[in-house]
Amino acid sequence: MLKLKGKKYEDAWILKVNKYKKLYRKEYAELERRIKRKIPKTVITKLNNFMSKNHTPMATRKSSQIVMTEFGKSMPELIGGSADLKGSNLSYYDDMDSFSHSNPSGKYIYYGVREFGMSAISNGIFLHGASRPFASTFLIFSEYAKNAIRMSALMKLPIIYIFTHDSIGLGEDGPTHQAVEQLSSLRLVPGLDVWRPADTQETAAAWREAILSQERPIAFALSRQTLKEIPKTKRQISNISRGGYVVYGDSSDPDAIIIATGSEVSISVSAAEQLKIKGINIRVISMPCQEVYERQTLAYKNKCIPKNFDNILAIESGIGDSWHKFVGKKGAMISMESFGLSGTGGDVMNHFGFSVSNIKKNINKLIKKNR
Repeated sequence: MLKLKGKKYEDAWILKVNKYKKLYRKEYAELERRIKRKIPKTVITKLNNFMSKNHTPMATRKSSQIVMTEFGKSMPELIGGSADLKGSNLSYYDDMDSFSHSNPSGKYIYYGVREFGMSAISNGIFLHGASRPFASTFLIFSEYAKNAIRMSALMKLPIIYIFTHDSIGLGEDGPTHQAVEQLSSLRLVPGLDVWRPADTQETAAAWREAILSQERPIAFALSRQTLKEIPKTKRQISNISRGGYVVYGDSSDPDAIIIATGSEVSISVSAAEQLKIKGINIRVISMPCQEVYERQTLAYKNKCIPKNFDNILAIESGIGDSWHKFVGKKGAMISMESFGLSGTGGDVMNHFGFSVSNIKKNINKLIKKNR
């Protein structure tokens, strides 16, 4: 009886869909595209073109907004919002209408201070189908959303999590808001890709990978402070999508290798440039996403970080636990092993050793130790 009843409803639905398909061919084709999760070609084209351009220095939270503005209107299924931090997260594009009872076609959702609810709802939106949801808040508040983020990964739902104010570099808000352990914590979640881009081009690459993802949720860790745009060749830009790549250093036999993410990449490059004047050749690896890098071929990874190479220094303004596998027993790290401090972003970063002078000091010390 239940089987017959179900078939009756299914037949009625198929009849309705076929009628809709006949009357509204264009709308049906768009609905089918969204249900099948096919990305509009124009979106990827716009992102690729955007990545090839040079950009002015800016915070990566702003980079993310500019990237969204570049492709957002070409991807109508993109929907999401912020947990009461729209003006800080910048997780919207120009002219993005707000979702409400009176405007159900709006794409931006005001969630209020409901980080877990926002993330759980994002899972539900994706499971309903035909939409690509994103959720945003400060990185420190990812703690409140963790159970829902874990479910995104467990259920293989490609939710896009936009976390801003990514480190002690945010400054005056103090240690309560300065994310320290959150990056390592998120990297522990199986099936979650965590991207901490160093500039606008890397942010665009992170967005492209997030949109192309079919079953892995993506978490962005974006800066509040302005970051320099790092010069790159076409090959380097292409290699961003590998999760890690050589961003500086042309020597095939470097004296040391620096691995860095986010705001620490540009200061690592500056340190390497100064060390080169002294005759010390440094290779700098920008590794915006450890998870994606780990999925690359062994041959590619050996080109970046040769096997049995000793002088490796990892630099990240967060707890350094996730970097031990890269630096090995003879390498070293400049990382956080405590909470942050109140003060300007620059002063706090310098206090904890994220400076050109301290990087140079640690490189020299590492080379001398392993000589």
